[in-house]
Order: sequence, then C-alpha cells, then structure tokens
Amino acid sequence: MRHGQGFNQIFQDYLSLVAQAPTGDVEPAPGFARYEPRFAYAPTDYLDAPGSGQSLTDTLGSLARLATQMHVAARKVSTSEGSLPGGYTYLGQFAIHDLVNSTGFRVTRDRNLPRGLFGNIQTPSLDLSSLYGGGPAGSPALYQVIDDTEHRARFRLGYMTDQHGNPSVQEDIARMPVGPWCGGAVGDARFDPLLADTRNADNLIISQLAVLFMQYHNMLLDRAVDHVSAGKAHHPMLANPFEAARCIVTATYRRILRDDYLPRIVMPQVWARYFRDGAVPLGRVTLESALAVLRFGHAQVQDDYDFSVTHSDAGAGGVARLGRLLDFFGLRPTGDVPVRDSWVIDWDLFFDPATPDPARPLNRARPLGPALVEPLRSHPATRVAPPATVPELAGFRLGLAWRTLAKGLMGRLPTGQAAARELVAQGLLDPAQVLGRDALVAALRAGRTAGCIGERCLRDQDIDFLADRTPLFFYILAEAQAHGPTDAHLGPLGSDFVAETFATALVDTGYAAERSLDAAATALHTELYPDHGLPVTMPALIARMRAHKAAPVP
Repeated sequence: MRHGQGFNQIFQDYLSLVAQAPTGDVEPAPGFARYEPRFAYAPTDYLDAPGSGQSLTDTLGSLARLATQMHVAARKVSTSEGSLPGGYTYLGQFAIHDLVNSTGFRVTRDRNLPRGLFGNIQTPSLDLSSLYGGGPAGSPALYQVIDDTEHRARFRLGYMTDQHGNPSVQEDIARMPVGPWCGGAVGDARFDPLLADTRNADNLIISQLAVLFMQYHNMLLDRAVDHVSAGKAHHPMLANPFEAARCIVTATYRRILRDDYLPRIVMPQVWARYFRDGAVPLGRVTLESALAVLRFGHAQVQDDYDFSVTHSDAGAGGVARLGRLLDFFGLRPTGDVPVRDSWVIDWDLFFDPATPDPARPLNRARPLGPALVEPLRSHPATRVAPPATVPELAGFRLGLAWRTLAKGLMGRLPTGQAAARELVAQGLLDPAQVLGRDALVAALRAGRTAGCIGERCLRDQDIDFLADRTPLFFYILAEAQAHGPTDAHLGPLGSDFVAETFATALVDTGYAAERSLDAAATALHTELYPDHGLPVTMPALIARMRAHKAAPVP
C-alpha cells in the first residue's frame, strides 16, 4: 500500500463521526485507537477541545491554510541546502516504515471495539520486518529458489534495462508484471513491487536503499553457504545460513541507526540520555510519534537531486526531479518501469564518501523547519482531493502537509504546548526551551511573508488560534528551526520523542535462540570475515558492497 491510501475514506468517516451528538467518549477517531499517547493529557490539550473558540470547520480551514503555507514557504526560503547528507533523509524514512505501518487502520464508528483491533501492524522493534516480511516460509514470493529442493533464501532482485530494453544490471527491486498471468487484465502494463512493505517503492531513492540491504543479505548468505560447504562452520546459527545472514544484516542496520543516523538527527544530550545514560524507554510507539513527530523527515526532502552520472547537473539527463523519482512506483502506468540502467544510484552523492570529490558535490537535506517542497503537494502520489462535504476546503491544493495535520486532528494529538508541558513536568525538557507564543507567532508569520501570491495562506485570526494551540507536527519543525544545535537536528522536544521511540525499538532482545542479537551477529561476522569489522555507518556499508561487486567472481 502506498502512503496515504485510505486517507480520504478515514477522513470522511471522521467527519460523519464528529457530526453525531457528543457521547462524552474521548477515544481517538476511527483507525487511531491502538496507538496510545505518551502522556495523560487534559481535555483542553487538543486542537479541537471544547472552548477552543473555533468550530470544527473553522479549524479545518486553519489547517488547510497552514498546510498551504508550509508548502509555499519551501519555495521562498533563502537556502534549501543544510549540512545533513541527503541519503539520511531516506534512511530515516526506511527505518520509520520498519516502525510504523498504519495500514491496519479499520474504519468504524464503533469506538467501543478493543484497542488491539486497530493501528500499527509492524513489530515494536527495528528488525527489518519491512524488508524480510515473513521470511522464506511466510513471504516466499520475496525470495529466490536456490537449489533443487526449492529452498528459498536469497532476495529476488530485478534487472534494469539498457537503451534497447534488454536486461542489463540487477540493481532494482523485483517487480511483477500485472497482466493476465497474474490475474490482471490483458494489456495491463503495470508492475507490482515485490516487497514486504510496498511503501519502500514510493520513490527511487528508497527502493534503491532496499536493494542495498537486499544485496548485503545475499552477499552474506552466499558467504555463509560457502563457509558451511567447506566444512568450516563453528557458530550454531550457521546451520541455517538464511538466519545467520539475516542476523548480521539486522544488527548492521540497527548499529547504523543508533551510531550513525540518530546522532545526526537528535540533540547530543538527548542521544546520551537514552543510549549512554540508561534512560528507560516506554516500550511502544506512541500516538504522538506515529502521527506527527516521526514525520519530520518530510521537511528534509529536496526538490531535486544529483542521482547518478547521467541524472545530475553535469549529466546528460540533468538533475533528478523529485516528481520524477516518485514516478517509479510500479502501479502508476507511466512507462518508467522496467527502470533504465542510467538510474542506478550513486551512493557517493548521498552519503559522505571516504574520499570526497569536489567535482561531485554531495546532495544535502533541507534544513529542518516548517516547510515542505511543492511536489509533496502537487504530485499525484501525494495530492489529496478536498472533500466535497466540507465547502470550507473547496479550492485548496492539499497534499502531504495537510494529510499529516488532518491525521493529527483525527487522532486527537495533543498540541505542541501540551506535549512540551508534560516533558517539562517529567524533567526531560528545560522550561527555557519551550517555544513561547511570540516565537510561534513569528514562525507562523514567516511562512506567510515568504510569499503567498495566488495562494490561500494563514489569516491573522488563524495565527492567533494556532499560536496558542499549535499542531504538534508544526511545533516540532518550528522548534528544530529555533533550537536545533545544527540545521539537521531536531529541537529538544522532537529529539526526546524520536530518541525515546528509537531506544524502545533498538532494545536488544536477542535473536532466535541467541540472547543477544548484537553479540551473535558480531560472532557470525567475525567467523565469516575475520579481516573485517561489522560496517556500522552507511559509508562503510556502501564501501563494503562496492568492494564486493568489484571483486573477481571465483
């Protein structure tokens, strides 16, 4: 399922639900009940709380104008390049897909159903379930048959094509033609991504990231099989080479997130709180994180990228526009799949290489702030049609910012001020770091003054309302802009929510019969590669895979 599928139906049900007579029930709206809030908030802590001074339709209008302004602001800021290498934007997206998948939302008006029927269908651990699915037994279509017994263990990978349309290099995700042989219509030229989580085919950068981890698995699997065949195996997990490879890949991924990704995103003192000083995380993904805080990466996405030798500013194809990268989702019949081999990504343009080349500058993420680039509103993959049942939204061009803000309203997220108050009460936030009303007014006005000609941006009455009841998504982005130690870091509130969520998901609960995933992976990797350590940064993983591909085939 692609991002946002089902949103319109959930929103319509939400409108029907809130139109009914009040029952005193304060459960979240349909589809959001399984995620629990981190704190026990007061009834006045929500955007649509009674006594807020605005009707629901007024609030929806304010959110639509705020969403519009967030996209407009991205066109007008003075600089669009920050310090964070651009690949980490998509590594974060990949990891959050591994943590949160709300396709389990069920649309219902019965608020009395058990919480367990709703919400997140992912495991509460960063375990690459979004890549491995149910493994060869539970998700056999993801894996190749590797011997005469029809044993499956290697990830399927797809070929890109040369200029004549012939298979060229095996550097794409596997894609299944949706034609009559697979139950489709004659002449249906679409391709269905063969992935455990098809959100990882949303754009060509994240699908290439999935390919990188699949190739890493296949390399480790082949090494393990050869090692066993040579009679050299000692570690008991090598009795099942698939599980040995998966153990190493998962541990590598988790170490990269903990030691390479998170220090670039969360404030150093907050990282230390959870990963050095032993603060105990909650053990679950919270409502605030799932529906708002973990979506901060949307503000890091760029309009375009130098993608490869061909698709770059100096290449024959020019820079890769974001809209173009979104076109490669296989169920959109654009003719872009199978993918041409000129689209093999050059990871040295996205993650800082060991030897930088001044002639090939690194893509950088956008500085964190309350602005999202235009394609995240205008591309068919992100565009949202205003519901006809809300005349106040007629004529708006709505996209990803609107979807996030509306989900926060439907899911009854607390305001940013309420979340900050609770963190202060827990001793996790310095009161001096809470964004005051003046700072929020300035952030809300900054987007409006960036230029809203021909757009429907915030009005003065919207600003007055939102400065007191700030949507959590906007708050964490404005806070990052005001208090982040660098343009890539979240502020103190956003950092704590993100670090706590990742700390929960990175607890080492073991692997199979092994008490420690990290210890088992280290022992396995040392046995298979005695001369190499486990790659614990993205540049190290990329260098390892590049060396493997360059090595002569025995």
